Amino acid sequence: MRIGVKLIVRAQFGGNEMDLKNFLSGAVREVIQTVLISLAIYFIVNIFLVQPHRVKGESMVPNFADGELLLTEKVTYHL
Repeated sequence: MRIGVKLIVRAQFGGNEMDLKNFLSGAVREVIQTVLISLAIYFIVNIFLVQPHRVKGESMVPNFADGELLLTEKVTYHL
């Protein structure tokens, strides 16, 4: 199995190990960029736009049951 994978990889990259290393480092870099951008978007949305809440108790029945998750928007409160 391992030999077959090496042959396929070398065939794709012309047998050059440096091209394979560049490809792998580029792929890792893209994954890291994607994760960082996703985290930044999550924190911006969580801090400025919406906040998650869990309903505790029966005080909001019949609209919401105990344990349900809600998203409370923050924009209207600040305006």
